[in-house]
Amino acid sequence: MALIEAKHFLEVNVSKDSAMWKWGDLHVNDYQNMPWSKTPLKFFFHRSVPVPGNQQTPNVSKISERKNRDSAVISSHASANLKMLV
Repeated sequence: MALIEAKHFLEVNVSKDSAMWKWGDLHVNDYQNMPWSKTPLKFFFHRSVPVPGNQQTPNVSKISERKNRDSAVISSHASANLKMLV
């Protein structure tokens, strides 16, 4: 049931063509520059960069579930500075 709901969500919010469902388009890290990210100059100061990981991968990216509840794009706000596999 969950896979059917996920497929329907992606078809409605992203594209009917499954070849267009790319993780980098759906999961980004937001780099805000306050207060400039809240002004008309946001296009110059605010960056959104595709992120390959989540909280359980070496490419750590902190996701706020409350912030992303009604959005098709998962927006993260923090990433690891040091990544090391031991």
